[in-house]
Amino acid sequence: MLRDLAALKETTTAEPGMREVFRRYRTDVLPKKAASTAKTQGRQLEQLETIFGAMEPPSIKPHHVAQFHDIRGRDRAVSANRELALFSHVMRYAIRIGKLPSGVNPCSTIQRHKEEARDRYIEHEEYNAVWQRASAQMRVLMDLAYLTGQRQADLVGLKRSQLRADGIHFRQQKSVTRGKVARKLIIEYSDQLRSVLSAAGELTEGPSLYVICKSDGQRYTSAGVQTAWQRLMEDSMRAGVISERFTFHDIRAKAGSDDGDGRLLGHMSEATRRRIYRRKPEKFRPVY
Repeated sequence: MLRDLAALKETTTAEPGMREVFRRYRTDVLPKKAASTAKTQGRQLEQLETIFGAMEPPSIKPHHVAQFHDIRGRDRAVSANRELALFSHVMRYAIRIGKLPSGVNPCSTIQRHKEEARDRYIEHEEYNAVWQRASAQMRVLMDLAYLTGQRQADLVGLKRSQLRADGIHFRQQKSVTRGKVARKLIIEYSDQLRSVLSAAGELTEGPSLYVICKSDGQRYTSAGVQTAWQRLMEDSMRAGVISERFTFHDIRAKAGSDDGDGRLLGHMSEATRRRIYRRKPEKFRPVY
């Protein structure tokens, strides 16, 4: 794959036009995205600039983009699709700032690789087995993810000021990254949710702005949580308490599956909830 990408790079010109587009995109657009998205797309931009940075925007044709997408998609179909989506946004930006006078986005006609929707459903027994081996902080984070159905980033950044009389007020970060008005929702309290919030409060030795925090009151980073989660998965697999790993995000899918209609997750689209988050097998009665 790397040899093929290098060959593709050699076919480009020595003109620096796209380097300016990438530089301005990093300065003008990337900072407006959620921190986790900006970090991920920053790495993707490095990959794209390695291949297309020496080209002038008008010289980039659909077959160049398709070749890159095909090479990257040989063993990384999802990554290739995400990079294509980002590159398409970069080229729309190039049109906006006058670097692509034709106004024709060379990415617009490229068909995405087929992606298989993730269908991993966490059984209650698996969840409980992993929970038993988790740290106190991770137990709270897991339980909040399951009870509220919210993303890890929204839970790590959850502030005590969001705990109000009528429930927990969330302003979902991911909706902001898509250029839309942030999706706001309120999760009402239940006895279980109040119990988990109480347990979270007992884990800090002093005042903190955050619900889930280190013992000194400082917040966790998403990277730190991911590292701790990977250690927990490795430990659980070695101990034999689970036979297949699952991601932290799979807990959100479990919440959406167990919730019934999945509206708890905050997705407005019923199609998205059904396609991505309904993973629990349906049960049917036999005909006779």
